[in-house]
Amino acid sequence: MAELYRFAAFISYSSKDAAFAKRLHRALESYHIPAQLGSFDLVGGGKKNRIFPVFRDREELPSGELGDAIGAALKASNALIIVCSPNAAASPWVNKEIETFLSFGRRDRIFAIIADDAPLTDANGADATAQSFPPAFRGEGLADGAAGFEPLAADARKGKDGFRAAWLKVVAGLIGVNAGALADRDAKRQRVQRVQIGAGLSAAVLALALGGAALDALIWRTDLTQAAEVILRDGRPTDAAALALGGAVAAGAVLTARDSTADDLLRRASGARWLANIGPVDNLALAANGASLVALGADSEKTATRIDLQSGAKTALGPVGPLIRWAIAANGAAFLMHRDDATQTGALLHLDSGAVTELGALGPLRNMTISSDGARAAFFPGGASNVGEIRSFADGARTDLGPLRLFVPADQGGILLVQRDHAQESWARIDLDGGPTIELAPLGPHRSFTSSRDGSRMILFRLDASETATAIDLKTGARAELGALGPTRMVTLSGDGDVFGFERDDAKRTVAVMDLRTGRTVELGAFGRLRLLDLSASGDKAVFHREGEDATGVLVDIKSGAKRELGPLAHFAFSSDGARLVLHRKDTSQSGAVLDLATGLSVTRDMSGFCSKRFVRF
Repeated sequence: MAELYRFAAFISYSSKDAAFAKRLHRALESYHIPAQLGSFDLVGGGKKNRIFPVFRDREELPSGELGDAIGAALKASNALIIVCSPNAAASPWVNKEIETFLSFGRRDRIFAIIADDAPLTDANGADATAQSFPPAFRGEGLADGAAGFEPLAADARKGKDGFRAAWLKVVAGLIGVNAGALADRDAKRQRVQRVQIGAGLSAAVLALALGGAALDALIWRTDLTQAAEVILRDGRPTDAAALALGGAVAAGAVLTARDSTADDLLRRASGARWLANIGPVDNLALAANGASLVALGADSEKTATRIDLQSGAKTALGPVGPLIRWAIAANGAAFLMHRDDATQTGALLHLDSGAVTELGALGPLRNMTISSDGARAAFFPGGASNVGEIRSFADGARTDLGPLRLFVPADQGGILLVQRDHAQESWARIDLDGGPTIELAPLGPHRSFTSSRDGSRMILFRLDASETATAIDLKTGARAELGALGPTRMVTLSGDGDVFGFERDDAKRTVAVMDLRTGRTVELGAFGRLRLLDLSASGDKAVFHREGEDATGVLVDIKSGAKRELGPLAHFAFSSDGARLVLHRKDTSQSGAVLDLATGLSVTRDMSGFCSKRFVRF
């Protein structure tokens, strides 16, 4: 009987190569293996002819340890993929993961891909390829003691295989087919797709030729029609009819554009407008007060732009360079950066003035956060040190937090949840905005946890066979036992901490929410494997984002069970009052929009109160 695995592959990489690993992860999980090559199932009972799911989200661990969760993920993976680079060669985590996978006796299931930015030559002009391979990959565990062993790897560097050809080589190795045959099939598929896309673009070209105003009108008509459908399902036919009339197409019209007076009337009647075109971004940082967001560009210099969510105005902040992590103050006035440079320097970007305060070398960090007003920040160092600190930007004063094991900032700013580094596993809730520190009694060994965005509550899963969970009030320390929930894969809390949502780790992947005030559980159904699960501030609505090639989102009203497809999204976040949903569309427009959850309108002019999450990764 074939061995069953949970993951099709495990990607091992240095945190400095996170961008490449993320790109590789997306490419692998979205790829459909051509049926002409045969039937493939890499996990047993999983998605046929897919490299899915792939494990990538390894967090930095204490020196010398691998961690039970990572070790279990490695053992549950059909293969190990190593992102090779000088960063990986110097990483003890990558080396340890290779050694651990080797201990399972699956040497033939290890594959490597050289990152696209790894150097081709060294300072002397000699071939630098060998410098990208970690010691365990070069060692006799893979070489069988053969003299002069040269590790083979797909090479994504320019002038070598290039990215697409390189990851296709990895796919060929994973499924055991000839790399040339797979490349030929891929080339034919791309030619067919180019023809299909070319035909589809003809309508868009016509719309653009007729002018931007006509295209805007087309967008508004579509949105109004979709809003009418939602309101009709809510039992409001009169309101739905009015919106449907605005979205209707005139008989024989090429586009749905009408005269400017009608367009203006419909815009004012719906109270709607699009946000500024956000464009391709690597990520977003949204202020908890909803005044603005910072978009980090997908370009090589990582150009940052501030967007006013009330007016849509953009302010260029200039290139910030590659960042390891960042945090935005809740009042939207300051942006804390941890740079991906030689000494991992820190800087504070004042968003109102554009001035930059350099913080010097921070070294490796496990995490960091900033106070609501941007006046203070807390840092949790990586490497050998685990002593956290709070630093004041006004006078440079520092407060020692002592040895820590965990450091979890609340998304709404100002609140920090830490786990002390001693046997009792005690926790504390620290208020960076000047409030009291709440020391919590020891909570005991745990498997995982989640906390609310306002830092008021957490759910802790015990490290036992029964998968029991406990809810802890972080303001009083009071606890409530939730009982055995069974294996869970993804969990979240509403912004106020009163509603708990979770995706079950079973064959059906069902999602449920529990009201922690009453103990009542509502089953929401199965939505397939999710990439993200989030709840509104009061927990009355949920957004799921599916995994897969389309990465589509769906909005669910928990009380009525009504569902609305949101299409492919790059980022999203609920407003702090839960009445609106910020969307960044993952399509050719790369536009931003706001969904009014009270009326069903697709976008709204009232954009105050965003957002409860600093950023969301996909």
